[in-house]
Amino acid sequence: MFRMQLRKVCVQMSSVILCLNLTTPFSVDAKCAAATITLKGDLREGPQQASKLLIEITSTTPGDARRNVRQEVSIRTTHFEATAWFDTFTRIEKGRHLCDRQPRSVILTLFDGDKVLDRVTLDIEKDFQRSPDGDYILKRSVTLGESKPS
Repeated sequence: MFRMQLRKVCVQMSSVILCLNLTTPFSVDAKCAAATITLKGDLREGPQQASKLLIEITSTTPGDARRNVRQEVSIRTTHFEATAWFDTFTRIEKGRHLCDRQPRSVILTLFDGDKVLDRVTLDIEKDFQRSPDGDYILKRSVTLGESKPS
């Protein structure tokens, strides 16, 4: 749904002030909120080996190939903390945003330069709990650097 917003714009030209009332359409429907996924864990190899931690998230939506998420990762000594924001938007239907996209799994890939040191896949239903705000919090700390990357 769109509504009109009234704005008064004034421009001074020499000694004359010209004022116009402009109307601009704006959407009153809220857009989709991102679901926050919080991760904490340990690195077996330590930060001298791990140069980067990549987070990818798969969706429950059939045919959805989007995996990239906005993320913040902090690696300190042998511990990491990460937050990823999962976009819940699926499509616009009848002028409204549908926000029913749900995460299925979280893929953590630990790198040393371009070399993959470890890759772990976490299941949203088994490995995470929902907060009262609807965000996802890892139930148990995960250790990276213990398994062979697939």
